[in-house]
Amino acid sequence: MATETPDNDVTIEKVVYIGRRLTGDNRIAYWYQSLVDDELTEKVIGSYKPYRAGLPVGGIVEIRRPNGAPDRLYTSGPRGPRLVAAWEDASRVAEWRMQDLADAQVVALSKRAKKDLDGLPDEFEDAVNTLARHFARLNHSQRAALLPVVQSRILGGAR
Repeated sequence: MATETPDNDVTIEKVVYIGRRLTGDNRIAYWYQSLVDDELTEKVIGSYKPYRAGLPVGGIVEIRRPNGAPDRLYTSGPRGPRLVAAWEDASRVAEWRMQDLADAQVVALSKRAKKDLDGLPDEFEDAVNTLARHFARLNHSQRAALLPVVQSRILGGAR
């Protein structure tokens, strides 16, 4: 729950850093889950920039917002985000870490592949775009199942 400070111009709230997540546009965002009375809520907040660099997954962060501006927060100085505790449910934190690492790995591999593929002829780019459009229609399990089939067909030669 957000609380007001004695000077009544700042609202303080606590969030738990649940890690980096892949967004729909293949970028990484930093995600936080709200705490109310030391209980996790369903409210999840994402940002393309971390509230504070170097936060551990599961870290409880105190953030301050100007009163009357719920979409803004102080990012530095004495009112900037502070790490105040750690979430104690080890299995939940391990789950968040696993998702964090998996999504970060996807982005890293994608960036490396794009860099390695720079300068390919347009016909290859068109083929990859066609595959991406088809894969976008599938759910995660279907994508995972189809990917090795596509890879083996490509590496096994044209049929």
